Amino acid sequence: MKIKKLLVITIVLILGFFLIPQESNANSTSPPDPTDTPIVDEELKKAINATLTKPSTYNPTVADLQSSSFTKLEASYTNIQNLEGLQYATNLKILRLYGNEISDISQLSSLTKLTFINLSRNNIVDVTPISTLPDLESLTLSNNDITTAEPLKDLPNLRTLYLAGCMNLNYSTVSSLTQVQSLYLSQNNISDLSFLSNLTNLTSLALNSNDISDLTPLNSLINLKSLTVGWNSLSDLSHAADLIDQLTNFSAKNQTIELPAIDLHVAEDTLQMENQITDVDGNIISATITPNQSGVYNHPIISWAGLNSQDSDDIIRSYEFDYTFNNGEFDHNGTVVQPINWVEESVPVINADNKTIVVWDYFDPKDDVTASDKEDGELTDQIQVVKNEVDVSKPGEYEVTYSVLDSDDNQTEKTITITVIGNEAPVIHASDLTLLVGDDFDPFAGVTASDKEDGDLTDRVQIDKNEVDTSTPGDYEVTYTVFDSKEKLTTKTITVTVVENTPPHIEASDQTITVGDSFDPLADVKATDTEDGDLTNKINVAKNEVNTDKPGVYEVTYQVTDSNGLMTAKTITVTVKALPAEEPKDEPKEDKDPEEPEEPEEDEDTLPQTGEEALYLFTIAGLALIGIGIFFIRRRFN
Repeated sequence: MKIKKLLVITIVLILGFFLIPQESNANSTSPPDPTDTPIVDEELKKAINATLTKPSTYNPTVADLQSSSFTKLEASYTNIQNLEGLQYATNLKILRLYGNEISDISQLSSLTKLTFINLSRNNIVDVTPISTLPDLESLTLSNNDITTAEPLKDLPNLRTLYLAGCMNLNYSTVSSLTQVQSLYLSQNNISDLSFLSNLTNLTSLALNSNDISDLTPLNSLINLKSLTVGWNSLSDLSHAADLIDQLTNFSAKNQTIELPAIDLHVAEDTLQMENQITDVDGNIISATITPNQSGVYNHPIISWAGLNSQDSDDIIRSYEFDYTFNNGEFDHNGTVVQPINWVEESVPVINADNKTIVVWDYFDPKDDVTASDKEDGELTDQIQVVKNEVDVSKPGEYEVTYSVLDSDDNQTEKTITITVIGNEAPVIHASDLTLLVGDDFDPFAGVTASDKEDGDLTDRVQIDKNEVDTSTPGDYEVTYTVFDSKEKLTTKTITVTVVENTPPHIEASDQTITVGDSFDPLADVKATDTEDGDLTNKINVAKNEVNTDKPGVYEVTYQVTDSNGLMTAKTITVTVKALPAEEPKDEPKEDKDPEEPEEPEEDEDTLPQTGEEALYLFTIAGLALIGIGIFFIRRRFN
């Protein structure tokens, strides 16, 4: 009975040893079967088959998708809707699927070798799956339903990004994409560019077909080289002058600038307006201006005659502008539209502009102020000054208000601002000088003066003190003075240092060579001078006794002269050594690469690996138990 129990226990243990590992393997995650056919979208299947050169009805397998040659897939405008199965194409690097009906791109999250993706013109909302692709360099998502670009900040190598026509996108999320260098945001109704101000790695930016009228936020993009802003509303480029100056490519074509409507009395038949286009320097352009409907341009005024309030065509006037700059490489052109609002009765117009004057300037509040009325004509002599707070003795901003009545008692008031500024002192531009003994000295050479109010005052500069003696080394002072038109004085003193002419310096060292060696006396020899700088090419070898065929000690003498005739000489010693006696030659040894590792000797009694050791233990234990069982059975029957 005991023997039977022992036999049963032995069999159970043996089965346990072999069944437990098998059960563990059965519970592990299995890789996809290479023969599976995971593609469910028929149009995607056709595109893959075309790439793999398979029949269109073929069902591509997992093995086909994982092929090392399947690195590129292009299938545009083919009505693909479902990307299921594409997650097994782990060697894909280039993917072009624009113009389809794709909304779910979760299958792309495992395709970590992708470097280029074009998914424009689909129905994508969530781009989070793309955020796991570390090698992605170029991404096109134009004309999708994307709401946020935030996940794209986790793409370390993303350099080119297309988001044109993404009308639902929250553009503030683009501000986190600081790694991007080329960004395309055309056709998005963007008006405020402040979200781009911290993308300082941008080198190329496209903002065509938006509603942009101000480029100021782009001034911080210090690496930007290419900017296209066509089909916007830009009339003034001066706000981005510094930015445009750093660009190598700029285009602002086909701008449309619609001005606020202007009121015209029904009895009027003429319209005048000032040109609204300003160049990078802040000047109203005088380039090609072409008014429509027989308008006339007399810089800076555009005029139209023959208007009729009853004519349905006379509700707008416009003109075209076209000018180039930066040697004709940059362009700015488009159309300015002036809507007209016809009114039954007009009010007088006061023409008065804000002014800036300097403290103690004469100020007459009626200077350059006029008034007119459509019916009454000139009304300048009817102008009344109803408020005048200007104090010309004190810097500040003051208001002046004017009023005028026409013959129909229609009243107009206008208030302007008079800014009184302090008189700034002129500036003398003169710098300290260093001269050599005997040099000529003109105290006015290179000295200029300027004034914010008066402009160039160089011809008014006077010398108040001049102690310079160019025959004697030392530090001397020269003092300049200048007055502006309001007798504001500026004084500036500079120091003129007269120094002795220092001799040049030769850098050359003693040398030791061996009989038969070549010898170039000018090799590694240099000469410098405090005043003239590098004089190496002026070195002259005055003596060279070196004989490279005979051992001995020889002299080489160098000379160099500076621009003021001061000479320096230097002699070095060149030792020519005899050739060393030849040593007996040893038997050549077998060459051996010192970098080549020695091959380890094979150990016949190699220890088992970890997994093998466990298998050995199981096997030995099982055989031992079997042996014990056989022993007792045989003993029983014997």
